[in-house]
Formats: sequence, structure tokens, C-alpha cells
Amino acid sequence: MNQISSKFILTGFFIFIFSTIDIHAQTILTLHPSEDVPIGFHDNFNSANQNAGNSTYYGCFWQPGASGGLNGGRSLMKFDFSSIPSGTVITSATLSLYGIGPISTVGAATSVGSTGANASLLERITSSWSEMTVTWNTQPTHIATDSVLIAASSSTTQDYASINVTQLTQNMLDNASTSFGYMLKLANENPTAGLFFCSTDYADSTKWPKLIITYACVPQIFVMHPSADVPVGFHDNFNSANQNAGTATYFGCFWQPGASGGLNGGRSLMNFDFSSFSVGTTIASATLDLFGIGPISTVGAATSVGSTGANSSVLTRVTSNWSEMAVTWNTQPTHASVDSIVLPASTSATQNYSGIDVTQLIQDIINNPTNNYGIMLKLANENPTAGLFFCSRDYADSTKWPKLTIHTCSVNENAESVAVVENNLSIYPNPSSQLINIPAIKDAVSEIRIFTITGKLVIKTEAGTINKLHNIDVSGLSNGMYFIQVISEMEIISGKFEVLH
Repeated sequence: MNQISSKFILTGFFIFIFSTIDIHAQTILTLHPSEDVPIGFHDNFNSANQNAGNSTYYGCFWQPGASGGLNGGRSLMKFDFSSIPSGTVITSATLSLYGIGPISTVGAATSVGSTGANASLLERITSSWSEMTVTWNTQPTHIATDSVLIAASSSTTQDYASINVTQLTQNMLDNASTSFGYMLKLANENPTAGLFFCSTDYADSTKWPKLIITYACVPQIFVMHPSADVPVGFHDNFNSANQNAGTATYFGCFWQPGASGGLNGGRSLMNFDFSSFSVGTTIASATLDLFGIGPISTVGAATSVGSTGANSSVLTRVTSNWSEMAVTWNTQPTHASVDSIVLPASTSATQNYSGIDVTQLIQDIINNPTNNYGIMLKLANENPTAGLFFCSRDYADSTKWPKLTIHTCSVNENAESVAVVENNLSIYPNPSSQLINIPAIKDAVSEIRIFTITGKLVIKTEAGTINKLHNIDVSGLSNGMYFIQVISEMEIISGKFEVLH
């Protein structure tokens, strides 16, 4: 039942250091269920443990049992949303279901088709299930939040076209780890009523359930190294609290006995260039990779060992300004513990920490740029002896520099549907400070659009203002990377260029 069809799925991403992009317009995704199955029970027939994975219908019913008691059912379906970028905001989602009529020769509902007081509900399934094993007795959990009411039918074979499931589907995308499809059940499970549709095992594939999802989104991936990083520290009796270490090859934190009594400790600061992100940009995910460096000194109970001791640490948001080549322990910036990230204790002296989830922390920084100045790393408990040490951006091997990966999904409200997108547009000069020149396009150009890297439309030229040479004045744009779409009747060709004044 793995049936998927897609109508102009135009995906793309931007990598800050290694750049590729395909700015795309509105995406329309048409899906059939990857799995669908009815589940039911029939009193006195021991059917509640029977699986119906190959059933040709998808529906729900409640009727008197053939030998007393009751006979009832619900149905489950799920779709493969893996092609939809994380963080996507959908503009619409509609589900179409096609009536099948009677599904049996017996039964007050099943022998009739859609009948009775059969208003029904679509609800979000919240636990896992398998099409070929699930039964009434093992049915998954489900939740009524944002459930969709399907009105009672007016005929035994009624189709339900374009049921609005936008919010229900958005909830599934936003809660992917606890979303496992849609359950169909009668709003009032009392006899006699039934609502029956074709499943993906039905012979005519044009009658299969169909979900159409539309979203106008510019999914992007940004990979960046710190714009600044520096350790700050003190060593009692050595007057080091006023010393700057802007060129240190390590980024870390530690606490150990001082060489001449007292204590020797340190924290570290790092910042990234977030100037390309608009306030309000939704961060779908952000992960930080830190690479172990081992010992950073020949002396010291922690510094001569590397990551050691009870070294669970915290990444916190820095809230005041600092300069990499001037900051010291005594002038270190303020920091806040809101949405801080705990790093568990290491298991080796050179342990790497990959994929640290810093999503909410980065979202806070981007949403509040006037009082956010990066990240501080400090021990959770600043007591000797412990240390956690990583490579900084001054380390010789650039593959070991701290790396932040941010996934965004910016909504492009001006998006339109298109049929073809190619990513092979040549632009010159590149970089440019005045004009960019676009080579001849085989079809008449109707429009040219230029976007920032966060998906904001900054230039839009209509057909009447486009000259034959396709020269575009970009002198009014700020320094940075931009993406361009050249739109003709047959295709959209995209490319990227840099403005550098």
C-alpha cells in the first residue's frame, strides 16, 4: 500500500559554508495512505483479535451482533510525510474519501453501506501500529484534539471530497514522534450506523483515499562555524583573571586546584553570525557539534588530562556584549539560564559531542538579537577536579571546529505553483555591487524574483520592465548572499549570487 504521487515537489536547501539552493514556490503534495486497515469486534465470534490488513474498505460502523451483543468497527490510516521538511507550516490539507457501499451480505449496517446516524470523527493516532498485525484488541491510542467531524451521509455510497484536515495534519507534522495517522470512528458508537469508503486494497486506484497537502515554504539548511570563540579563566596567585586568550586552540570549561594554592578555573564563549536571520524566523531544528581536543596543558589535574571528572556542563545564552580579543575572566559577559542545555559527563578524555539539540536556545537568540551575544559553556558544578575540552576555531584542523547546523522553513506568502525548477543559472559578475547579468533564456521571461537567504522577496520585476539582456540593478541590496528565480512560461531557473559593496 505504499502509494505516493507528488505534484511539483520542489525541494531545496542552503548551506552557509557549502552552498546549494533551489528556491521553490508553492508545493502541492498528493498522497495515498502508506497503510490503512479496519479493526473490529463481533461479540460471540472471537473476532477482536483478527487482523484485516487486506480489507478493501476503510470505515466505521456499529450494529447488532449476529448472535447477540454488538458488532462494531473503526479504521486506521497513515501517510508518509517524510518528504515534508521539518518545521513546515502547511497552508491547506484536504482528505478525499470515496464511498464503497455494502461491505457484506449480512449486518444491519454492513449489508447496506453508509447508513444511519453516521456522523464520524477523524482523530490523531498517538501510538504505533502495523497494518498487517493490528486488531481491535491491540488498536493504538488516539486523541480528540483538533479532531475533524464528518457530517452524516445522505446516500449509501456518498463520497466525501476535500475534507478539511489542515489543523489535524499540522498537529501531526508538529508532533511527528507521537503521530501515527488518522483514526475514523463514529461520533456516537451506537447501533445502527455505518460509514464506508474504499481502501488502498480496492481494485480501482482512483477510489483510494487521497490526501492533498499544500505549503509555501523555503526550507533551508545553514551550517556555520563560530564568528568568535574564546576561553576565559583565572588562576589564583597568578594574576591571570585579566588575561585574554583570544587565540586559544581550545573551547572548554574546567575547575581544578591552583598550582600555588587556591583554584584554577575557566569557562568559554562563542558567537555566530546570525545577521542573515530575520527576527521571527522559525527554527525547525538546530544542532551543535563539538570535537574533543584532549589535554590542553602539561600541568593541572584537569587541563593535563582532557575531559575528565564530574564534568557535566551547561550551554547558556550570553546576554551582554564581549570581544574575542579583549574579554577576560574579570570582564566576562552576563548570561541567562533560560533554555540552557545540559551536556552529560564525558566518558573519555577526547569525547566528541555531536548533534547537541540547541533548537530553543538558538530560537531565543534569533528572536531577541538586542540582548543575545552567543553561548557560554560552563561546568554545571564548578568544583575541582573536572574539565570538558573541545577544539576552537583556532585549532589547526578546521574539520574539528565547532559546527552549528540550523534548519529553517520560511513561509513565502507570494509563492505560486510551477511545473519545472532547475538550478543551473549562471550570473555575472558574481559577487556584484551594481548590476548582475543573466544569460539569454530560451523562453520569454515573464518575471524575475530575488530572495534573501531567509526567503524574503526583495526584488520582483514584471515582464514589461525586463530588458532583453536581463540586467538587474542590485546596488540597493545589502552585502550578503541572494537567490534568484527567472520565470518563463515553461520553467523556473534558479541560481545564487553575492552582493559585495
